[in-house]
Amino acid sequence: MLWNFKAELEATCLGSIVEIDCKKKKDGRVYFSRMFVAIKACVDGFLAGCRPYFGVDSTHLTGKYNGQVDAATTIDGHNWMYPVAYVIFYKETKADWTWFLMQLKRAIGTRHWLTIHTDACKGLETAVHKVFQDEVEHRECFRHHAEF
Repeated sequence: MLWNFKAELEATCLGSIVEIDCKKKKDGRVYFSRMFVAIKACVDGFLAGCRPYFGVDSTHLTGKYNGQVDAATTIDGHNWMYPVAYVIFYKETKADWTWFLMQLKRAIGTRHWLTIHTDACKGLETAVHKVFQDEVEHRECFRHHAEF
């Protein structure tokens, strides 16, 4: 069904990016690994008038499917949260964070004025620097620096 979702979104929202990454097991079976979605209208809205800021964080999926959903959100002109892209993956790894940020960079292009704000997710700081190098400012949430 994910492939149908990808096809419909790309057909109805031209310019949107939907990437589905699958892995192959040793026995030849293919299974879902991760998926990235950036709807063109959301990307265009970010580029046209949102603050030069991304908050990047994830939350666990519960229920029938396990894994995590991560989102890159910004702040619009009304000071409301504005989603730009999201990814679904199994767990927080450097490889998954790097893949997500590479897809995000592909969607928005290079923005030297951008700040990416994260918490202390495993591998996320390394991924920000690997993908964006010195092109963006990276900040971590103060709450995750303090020992309470």
